Parts: sequence; structure tokens; C-alpha cells
Amino acid sequence: MNAAEEPTEPGFGRLDAVHRGGNLLLAAPLLEPKNYAPNTAPVSFPALWDTPYFDWVLYNASIRQPMARNVVEALAVGSPIDPNTMLNGRVAHGVKMDNLVEIHGCLRKLQSPRWPEDILGPIDRAKAGRGEAIYVQACAECHQRIDRVSHVSLDRPPTGPDKDIVIETVPLDKIGTDPRHARNFAERKMALASIGGPAEIPYFQAANILTRRVVEQWAQDAPRNAEAEREVDRGKPNEFRGLLAYRARPLNGVWATAPYLHNGSVPNLYELLLAPHARSRIFYMGNWEFDPVHVGVRSFSPFTGASQFDTRLPGNSNAGHTYGTSRSEEDRMALIEYLKTL
Repeated sequence: MNAAEEPTEPGFGRLDAVHRGGNLLLAAPLLEPKNYAPNTAPVSFPALWDTPYFDWVLYNASIRQPMARNVVEALAVGSPIDPNTMLNGRVAHGVKMDNLVEIHGCLRKLQSPRWPEDILGPIDRAKAGRGEAIYVQACAECHQRIDRVSHVSLDRPPTGPDKDIVIETVPLDKIGTDPRHARNFAERKMALASIGGPAEIPYFQAANILTRRVVEQWAQDAPRNAEAEREVDRGKPNEFRGLLAYRARPLNGVWATAPYLHNGSVPNLYELLLAPHARSRIFYMGNWEFDPVHVGVRSFSPFTGASQFDTRLPGNSNAGHTYGTSRSEEDRMALIEYLKTL
């Protein structure tokens, strides 16, 4: 991580949440230059369905407790907080905790979208059947299938009293995708001496301490708050971790989540099944044009207002995830047809 490095523009549908949040909370407010880091790992806004049922959330499977995740995300996008109270006394902040509870309740009802055959064309069921066999053989070990209504895994038995979906995590050296997002979260350090904290602490540990204080303070303020916290967190402790890995989330609704990989560097499912050298080096984001055959973004020429995605920039690599890339064209299209059904 180089403080002199040029930031990578996020563009449509992406944000470097790790560094943006750290800079917003712990660099500028503390007047601490050492806490600043350039935004060099934008990631795509993730799909929200099923997330309340995951055992760990975020692309690097780094946060376990729902309320802690909700609080840190609210703070990272601008909810006010007095930095002098972060570690001592009562935390003075503007996070709307009741709103977070309500939003979380809505997310628990959210279901992944079905392929709209009346708009994007019918699914070839015979081809999708061939694709399902390929999926079971090549994909299901990491990407388990989920019942969109019950949010229960169809491929693995649920664990724990709340039947959490246990998400597979894949080490960086195995998945081969751009490592910056995971490394930034795991390796970034913060200096908190000016507010009564340590001279150096991992960023994710600082976020853990702060969110724990905010959540516990709110829960202790009123019995109704404590009950709401129990309903949202379902006994999950506030744990943060910095894995050098990315999660392999279930793929129900995947057709609606282009571009692909955690950083949005692959424009469609077809290219995701090609060898990395055959994937687009540059494409454009910012319109609603959709490719129902290759399933994803179709914008390979610039247009007014477009944001250019250049895979050569820091954090933007489209390498890795080479699973299935050596299969035949027929297999590739059959697998895509099956993915439409999830």
C-alpha cells in the first residue's frame, strides 16, 4: 500500500469501501496523515439477497455480526461521529440505529430475482439441463445452490441453530483474482494515539472496537433496543477478520449482477468462462444495455457519461477464476443457460 499511489476511479456501481471508510473516519477527522490510503481497490456493489443468512459477509468474508456490519457501513458513507468519543466515554454519533434494524428486516424478506423470460427471452430447458450437470461437477463445490424462498442451502446441510449458509472462502493464491481488496482490509494499519488508542492497530480491529461500542451502547439504552439487537444478530458475536481470501457466494440471481468478480472486472458470464487473456481489457459502464445471450454488460464502445473500466489499473485486474475456462463452446453456453435458472 503506497500513500503516493494514484487512486483508481471507482466509476458506476463500484466503491473502494475499505479505504474510503478508513479515510473518512480515521484519517481526516484525526488529522493523521499516516492513516490516509489512496482508494485503489474499488469493488462492485454486492447483491443483497440472502446476506442476512450468511455466516460471514462482505467479499472477503470479514464481518460476522449483522449490526456491526450495518454500523460500519453507515459510518463509512458519512454518518457523523465525534472522533474524540470513538474510544472513550459515550460514543457521539448520528447512525440511525432503528433505521438499520428496519432495513435489515426488509433484507430478510428479499429474494433473488428470476430470469424474466417475457422480457429477455425464454430459457432453453434442455440446454439448461446439460448445464446443470456441468455446474454440479465444476461449480457446486464452491457455489452452493440456495432455495430463494427459504434461504436454505440445497447442496449442504445448514449449521447452527439459525441454519446459517456457510460460505466457502477461497485463498488468493488459489482464486487468482485481483488481491488488493482483501490485502488492503487485512494489512492496513491505523494510528489512534491522538484519541487515546494504540500507536498502531490493524484497521479491521479498530472497526471492531468502534462498532462493538456503538452497538452495545445502543442496546443498553432501552429494553426494546436490546430485543431488536437480539433479533437482528441472532446470537452472532461481533467478530472481524482479515482473510487473504474471497468468498464464493451462492449464484441464485447471478444473471442480474454483472459485471463479475468482486471488482466488477469481467463484463459478462461468457467472458468469465474464457481464459483471462481472452477477456475484455477495457469496457464501459453507465447505461442499461444488457446482453441476454452472454448475460451481462454489452457496452464495449464509449458513450456520453460512461465510466471506462481499464483492467490494467491497480485493483482492476480481470485475472483469475479460471474454473471452466477450458471447456468447449457448447459446454460454456449450456452452463450459462443453467445459470439463468438460478
